[in-house]
Amino acid sequence: MDDNSGTTSGVNSPEWPEETRRRHILVVTLIAVGVSCLAVILHEYAHALAHLMAGADSSTIRAMSADPTGSLSTTAQGWTAAAGPSFSLVAGLIVWGVARRLRGAAFQMAFWFYIAAIQNAAGYLVITPFGVGDTATMVERWGWPTWVQMVMPVIGAAMMFGLAAMVAVDVRARFQSVRGLRMAVMWPVLWATSILVAVSLVLAVLGGYDADVVFVMVMSMVSVYVAALMCSIFWGRCTFRGLDRDPGPLWLAVVVAALGVALWVFHGLVGVTIG
Repeated sequence: MDDNSGTTSGVNSPEWPEETRRRHILVVTLIAVGVSCLAVILHEYAHALAHLMAGADSSTIRAMSADPTGSLSTTAQGWTAAAGPSFSLVAGLIVWGVARRLRGAAFQMAFWFYIAAIQNAAGYLVITPFGVGDTATMVERWGWPTWVQMVMPVIGAAMMFGLAAMVAVDVRARFQSVRGLRMAVMWPVLWATSILVAVSLVLAVLGGYDADVVFVMVMSMVSVYVAALMCSIFWGRCTFRGLDRDPGPLWLAVVVAALGVALWVFHGLVGVTIG
């Protein structure tokens, strides 16, 4: 069965009209935008909860940070820095396991969440030697040797290739041709990344963020779905299974995107303090 066949459910039906392809890309793009914002927020809440567990009086969650009040030991600062990427990795793997049992919009939300979450953890490992990000803070606070910083990007890159293989399996199970791959992943990633970068720039201006924070924010949005684009490396080794390809209703995708972006912007402009 070719990817040009199928209704929005993708099961034994005539040729996909151009309107159907555009709708599919739009729905998937909106879901990808919303859940990526959610993945970032949950990452910061993991930091905040770690702050409280380590003895901080409170912690304020913003768009790209969680800032504790009260003093923490150097060792505790390392643990709280590690909490974010660790949560993202574990949550991403759990959702990946669940996603394979889902269909429709539920699958799409789980699919894009696990990509964003695991890429978050891998990305921090990759940039460790530059002294930026959670894993760099962890290494510095714990006093780990320089060679560890050199190994971390290798681990991060390996995680990205592993994530790309996971994505390839899930997409190839639903789409048989490269044209289907472009509709399911390539175009949605390009559009979602553009939207996320635009939102982050607007947020940076409205929030008055420093240049270094803006750089990290924008680069995080640029890289959030890089591994999804890499899935083409493993495309030919995966099996087409004819699974349902319906991405769900457009209204639900709009709600997911609106809520995700609204939550991220709210945290960025106002901040939420817990504790």
